[in-house]
Amino acid sequence: MSDTLTATRFFAVTELLLRDLVYASIGQRFDGQPIVSPSQGVNNNTYLLGSPGSGGVVVKLRPISGHGEPIEGPYWPDFTRALWGSTPNGDIRTLEDVSGLLQAKGSLRVPRVLQVDHSLEPLPAPFTITELLAGEPFDWNEGNMEETAARDLGDHLGHLHASTNVEGFGIFSGPLQPASAWWSRFGQAYGMLLKRLVEASPQLESVVPSLLAAFDRAVSAGEPRHCALICLDQAPSHYLRAQGGGISAMIDIEGHLWAPVEYELAIVSLWMRPFETVKAAYEEHVAWPSAFDEVSDVYRNFTWMQWIYCMRFLTPNPTVVEGLEKQLMQMCS
Repeated sequence: MSDTLTATRFFAVTELLLRDLVYASIGQRFDGQPIVSPSQGVNNNTYLLGSPGSGGVVVKLRPISGHGEPIEGPYWPDFTRALWGSTPNGDIRTLEDVSGLLQAKGSLRVPRVLQVDHSLEPLPAPFTITELLAGEPFDWNEGNMEETAARDLGDHLGHLHASTNVEGFGIFSGPLQPASAWWSRFGQAYGMLLKRLVEASPQLESVVPSLLAAFDRAVSAGEPRHCALICLDQAPSHYLRAQGGGISAMIDIEGHLWAPVEYELAIVSLWMRPFETVKAAYEEHVAWPSAFDEVSDVYRNFTWMQWIYCMRFLTPNPTVVEGLEKQLMQMCS
């Protein structure tokens, strides 16, 4: 696993240093208030200080390598680079621009960006400080979101996809690739990831024909017709629950880039029910993509395989890996 950053770690920040860091940025230390650290992903260590509505903040620290160098994007293995290029997405220097575009073009609130620091001077790691918004995140394990949340998400995606049309695909901070190159690059990434997983779990060999057939169906639909600003890291935990069951805000915005809109809609269809409500709200702003039925399976497969990859190699969890692999096999059958 030469491309997996197995030596990745996070700088061991102390409570005193964390409060000093926030004070230097916004003039508050939040002494006497607890520091909450929610469950971690692979891109950030996250700390919540203060309370929503009273100046509370979210501090996110990027990881560093085992030798102390900063890493802008640890979840950037070879198959991801094959699709998007060598520059890591999620570079915190684009955070303010992405946030501004989402606030202007979408319909969900996003946190204000208070500080972005990649100088490595206050800490030996890049970090961000953003507004702490009120509300509890939706949970992966609690079942389907309610009708109101599905409508809110569809409305947001419809607004965003209708108003951020671009001619090609690529990371937010880099040059666009032509749409005509999409399937060749996606196919290379898809094949690399599939090979990696089959090598690690030979039982997946039985579903390779189905996975490849899904790719062939997608290619037959032609090159993407509508690329826009989408989120490749869609998850319920990235949204805050509003009173009445709707969505009050989106709190994780780093996974946004330029790509075919069907990609994001297919990811949402993996976890959002009722999906027909998402679609109806979306269509109030922009036409539903005509190729969705042909391409959605390959995007769902790719997303599911990335979850398996993450649970197997980046944040090892054998129990979760086993469940995800069984589900992928059921999806293919």
